[in-house]
Amino acid sequence: MNRLIKTLYFWIGIALICNLLSLSAGLFSNVLPKGFFLLYPIAGVMQFPLILAIALAHFGLNILFDLLPERFARKGQWLTCTLLLFFCTGVYLSSQIMRIEIGSFLSWDMLGVAISDTKQLLPDIGRRIGVHLLVLALLTSAVGFGFVRYYHHTSRPVGRKFAIIMAVVLGLSGTSFAMVMGSSKPSAWQVQYDMLPTTFLTSTWAENLLLTDDYAAEAIETIQLDPRTSLEEYLEYNTPQTTPNIFLIVLESITWNHFSFTGYEREDITPNLQAFSEQSTLFPFTYAAANHSNYAQPSIHSSQYPLRTKNLNTYTTVDYPKTLLFDILANSGYQTAFISSQNEDWCGMKTFLFADTELQYFRHSKDELGDDIGAESKIDDKLTCEWALEYLEQRDPETPTFLYINLQRTHFPYDIPEEADRPYQPCSTDDFQFSYLGYPRDEIQTVINKYDNALHYVDEQVGTFINYLKENDLYEDSLIIITTDHGESFYEHGFPTHSSSLYDDQIRVCTLIKQPGQKTAAVRNDPISQIDINPTILEILGMENYPSFQGEPILNNPRTNPIYFICHSINRGIGILDYPLKFILPDTRRQHLTHIEEDPAEIIDYSSQDPERMLELRKQLEIFRQQQLYYYMDLPAEERSNLFPPRL
Repeated sequence: MNRLIKTLYFWIGIALICNLLSLSAGLFSNVLPKGFFLLYPIAGVMQFPLILAIALAHFGLNILFDLLPERFARKGQWLTCTLLLFFCTGVYLSSQIMRIEIGSFLSWDMLGVAISDTKQLLPDIGRRIGVHLLVLALLTSAVGFGFVRYYHHTSRPVGRKFAIIMAVVLGLSGTSFAMVMGSSKPSAWQVQYDMLPTTFLTSTWAENLLLTDDYAAEAIETIQLDPRTSLEEYLEYNTPQTTPNIFLIVLESITWNHFSFTGYEREDITPNLQAFSEQSTLFPFTYAAANHSNYAQPSIHSSQYPLRTKNLNTYTTVDYPKTLLFDILANSGYQTAFISSQNEDWCGMKTFLFADTELQYFRHSKDELGDDIGAESKIDDKLTCEWALEYLEQRDPETPTFLYINLQRTHFPYDIPEEADRPYQPCSTDDFQFSYLGYPRDEIQTVINKYDNALHYVDEQVGTFINYLKENDLYEDSLIIITTDHGESFYEHGFPTHSSSLYDDQIRVCTLIKQPGQKTAAVRNDPISQIDINPTILEILGMENYPSFQGEPILNNPRTNPIYFICHSINRGIGILDYPLKFILPDTRRQHLTHIEEDPAEIIDYSSQDPERMLELRKQLEIFRQQQLYYYMDLPAEERSNLFPPRL
């Protein structure tokens, strides 16, 4: 018991030191909200459950080492304390830096992404805070040595005093949780999300454990779950009425208005896509299902919304009905191929793709770079297009083809080959701190120049592929769709890159659809979701929508239902678009109602101007969330396997 008390005292002391440093950093950077001196103590006691969990885990490991001879036990306990302390304080430091740079602490989802892709992120972390981490490693090593001496010292903490302290702290912590999490006041949100990295993590942890019952009864009463039917049964009454070659090209991280054909000021940036748009139907109000690829891209393939869990879903278990367009077309006489510049193992995407699906032809970055690479490593898009052309050369020309291509050069850090054209200058980011999570705001134009050069390069690769189709009589009669998986921010709403907010700069993209024989341009200004792409392809082929698809065919009629989108990464949140109104509900509960027509930049919050409509949209959004989570998390796996996802 004495050693348990010592371990708890140790971690409480570490937390107090970190909190004082966090307070100092917040004051220095001027990021703390007004009245923080009243809210800070509440945030301090709310972090106690997380501190207690860490202390108990540490104590448990020490007990295991106590089973060894003393000299080995002490070394093991020193190493354990050092590593655990380095990890916890490193996360705390990184979270505090994020708070200062982009206004948000490190979330559990982002922490999971970082841990899963350590190899990819280590160089960037080393460049940004390598010196800080080196100093931290030396400090934690020394503190770990001191802890072991304290842990084995014969001094005995007073048990009664400890019990009183624990009772007071637990009582204050429980009371604070009840007050804060049961309140809708802005000050309560500030305590949870604006004060301390550990309170932020503890609050989101508690929210995941608590049942959210807003509209739960109505959600369950109104949920529509159709009995599962097999693909074979679907194909009995659904055969393609026409079988054109189908080419689906998904680009990376490009907002809808960053092309020449959507009004971007650099009219020469995408000449090949410009030419393609003149023979296609443009959907400039396309909304991604998420603002990060590991959700957005699988949603395109499955025509299903990615909200399946409360936290980041890495597809460790795919125990629900999921049918890809590849499955339908492969069983309808098509030869299919999947060719990607990225590592499809990123956050489990390949696991999702291959669950109950046999891809006939599959190539991604690991086929070129090998298995020993970072999870997000990518290859040059020029090589990807060469693979695509090789596939077209070897395919059976008498059998219709469905080919999916994913290009990645417009993903951060926007690197292109040395010999590539760079018409937009200056574009070097070598002279300033440049990372996915931030860069100096006075260098935004330099970063945009680098990004635009990457987009120009991607446009060249798309042009090469389209020119091949034209030269080989594969263009005119083919169905060709080009879209991007999500957008990209340049601090329009305080965030760089993507996976952090659900404003249009990160969630709105555009889609180009060229039907067989189409020779003129058209524009559709009604909103669509990217999960509508698969149903629309089936519609063009003369087939009914597949029953597991949550998207809608939109070729002949506008979409009838609202559009939903989600973020499970740097921040968490969900949103709904019922055009022209868009409602965003982050997990920080700072809801925002925007009007896309009146305020395209989404600066104004219309919540106070139209509170009734805001409440209606929030209710729709909460019911959507409840129904998705009920289906994927609450239904027993055996029952879920016999039902399609909620019909929306």
